[in-house]
Amino acid sequence: MPVAFWKVVMSEYRTIAWIVPNDETAKRNRLDYYIVTINEIERQAEVRFIIESGGRESKTSKPSKSWPNKGKCWEAVTGRANERKD
Repeated sequence: MPVAFWKVVMSEYRTIAWIVPNDETAKRNRLDYYIVTINEIERQAEVRFIIESGGRESKTSKPSKSWPNKGKCWEAVTGRANERKD
């Protein structure tokens, strides 16, 4: 079983990345606790991301908190933002 999983989200103007442990501690902490730089994911996962806008700064920046979810991702993916059940 993997020890952790990672996720990178890139928009036109910003990037954010997380490494989340694959254990019970992930349930106890807020997602913001696991924010890392893209450089850190590249180092640990031995992958490389090509970032055209923002360049090196996008790979080394680490936001202090996750982006607010305003439902736009859900709407873009499903086209049913009003049906979302949280």
